[in-house]
Parts: sequence; C-alpha cells; structure tokens
Amino acid sequence: MNQKWGAVSVIKLQKWLKNVPISVRCLIRPALLLSLGVHALMLALPIAPDPASPDPEASMADPDVAIDLTSLPPELLPSPQLASSPTPPASISQSPSSNPQLAPSPGINVQPLPSNASVAIVETAPPQASPEISSSPNSPPPDGASASQSPLPSNPPPAPTTVLAAPFADLPQLTGSQSGCLGLGGCRQIAENPGEVSQTLKQQMEAQGYTVRLRDDLIDTSDYQGMKIYEVSKDGTTRYLNVISSGLGETIYILTPELTTRAEIENAGTVQTELETVLTNLSGGNRASYPQFVYPDLFFTGTNPRPEIGGQFHLIPGGNPTQLSVSLTSTLQGSGFAVSPVGEYGGGIVYEISQRAFMGYLNLIPTQDGMGTIVVVWRSLPG
Repeated sequence: MNQKWGAVSVIKLQKWLKNVPISVRCLIRPALLLSLGVHALMLALPIAPDPASPDPEASMADPDVAIDLTSLPPELLPSPQLASSPTPPASISQSPSSNPQLAPSPGINVQPLPSNASVAIVETAPPQASPEISSSPNSPPPDGASASQSPLPSNPPPAPTTVLAAPFADLPQLTGSQSGCLGLGGCRQIAENPGEVSQTLKQQMEAQGYTVRLRDDLIDTSDYQGMKIYEVSKDGTTRYLNVISSGLGETIYILTPELTTRAEIENAGTVQTELETVLTNLSGGNRASYPQFVYPDLFFTGTNPRPEIGGQFHLIPGGNPTQLSVSLTSTLQGSGFAVSPVGEYGGGIVYEISQRAFMGYLNLIPTQDGMGTIVVVWRSLPG
C-alpha cells in the first residue's frame, strides 16, 4: 500500500514540475541542494551536553556517586556457554612466581563484560623469599655456601650438678697444712706442735656446731701413745680426730671412722692396696682413659688425673653404674669395707668407703658410649 502511494506521489510531482516554467524550475533545484548541505552541516556539529543531566562516564569514575543495581530474576539471566575444546590443552610448566589463569568453576555464573567496559588491572608483586634460614637438616645450603660443608658440631653437654652430703665434709682445715701424709688423702701435716693444733681444731669445730670430747682415758695406753684423740659428734654421727706428733715441731691430724691405734693409722695404706685389688678383680684389669669420660675435665688436670684421685681408673665393661653398684657393694662389704652413698659427682654415684683408719670415696660413672662403668677412687671428697 505504501509503495503504491509513493509511486503515485512521484508521478504527480513529475507532472507538476513539467507545468512549472523553466525559469522557476532552475531555482528549485539549487535551493534543494543548498537545503541538503545545510542540514548535513548541522548534523555534523557536536551537541553541547545539558548541564542538568548527569554524565554517565563521570558517574563511573566518581567513587562517591551511588549506583543502584537491580538484580534480574534468574529466568532472565543468560546461561553461560562454556566452549569445549576439541583437543586437551597442552601442559604448561609453571614457575613458583607465575600467576596461573584459573578456569571458571562450573557452579558459578560468569557474565560476559560489555565491549566498551573498562577493566582495572592491579599488578601484585611476586612473593618474596623469607630471610630466615630453615633449621631443617634436609634444607639446602644458602647461596654461596658449599654443599660439602659439614654442619657445626653440637655444643658439649653441660657439666652435671654436684650433689654431695657426706658427714663431716665441712671439717675445718688449718691454714698452712698439707694433705697426703701417710699416703692418705684425709691425713694432713702442719709445722706446729700437737698442743696448739689440738686447741685450734677443738675451737673451730665447736664453733661449727660439733660436739668435741677429749678421750683422756686413752692417753696412758701404749696403743695410743703420743696421740690426742677427740670424739667428734654431729647429727647423730661420731668420728675420731687423731692428733699425732710426727717429729720436732711437726704434727699430723686425721679423722677416722673408727677408734684406731697409731699403728693402724700408719699402716692405713695397706687397706687402700686391698681396695685396688678388689677393683682390679672386678674390672678384669681393664683401665679407662681420657676419651672414655663424659666429663673428663672433672677428673683430669690437663691429661693427668687430679691429685685427689688415688689408684687407677678401673673400667668394668657391660652394665651401668646403678646395676654395678649392687654387686660392687656386696663385694666390698664382704672384704670388710663399710659402704654408704653420699651423693653424685661427674654424672655418677659417690660412695663413702671406710675400714679402720682408711676412709675414701668411690665414684661410679658411665662411659662415653654407655657400654660400661668407670670406677674412680678419691682420697678426699671430690668437688
């Protein structure tokens, strides 16, 4: 219908133009062309925005402008079309610092962005390596370190705490006295007469809480001739302090666990020989050396045994000090020795052993490899 009407209008226009004079017809065509040019020029000119209407791009750039979002019903949302590749993608080796592109999860609706939308891309710095060095033994060496470099040796174990509670361990010692007389660690010698030594020792022991009584009933007997004997007691334990003249202006004094004669004191070295025989039989003649000690500095001065140690270092293979103490105590008691524990030293048990005028200390310590026990005889209490 519209096409028919248009054709009729064109025919009528052509008939009308034929009836128009030629002079007028020449004016109509330039005016038509001028009108078309003016309209084209106006359409090409830019149109100024209305101040009252908001700029959509400025609204997107301005974070303070609130944008109302309207959620579409689920039925109006377009379903995502996941393109399936006919061939599996090639495996890409990723470095720790690369950022892999994650494919969208099938359970998430992914909306395509419009073609004219702008996307802000935020670049993140790659994770920096921690400056801390791992202490794991399997960790690779740091840069510049040799792979063959051996680790630093571990610190040696700290020396064990000495815990000793031997009776009369705090017995006073006179200034200027020397130990080791008669081959006994508890025997001390001083260049003073017996009367002065006796009086000074009695006063000092009483000041320390000892009860001191002179055994004057023994002075006139032949077995104790040339001696002054004091019965010393404290905390229910009794010992005997023997003060003996050893020559002109020389005096020796010794504390014994039993009341002993002068001859027994002078022959106390034989008791120590008997002790060495018992220990040699138990050890089978094995001797311990410096490397076998866990804490050698507690038993050696340099490479030599400390002067307070009497005899050899007896090594008894097999078993630990606790197991050995049972059989050793039984053997020593069978040989006439009194044995009583007084504490710990050097990581092992310490026993006080005595027989008549002899008194010493037995130290049982484990070997470095834990496969045996070292028996150390101390002339005086270690510390």
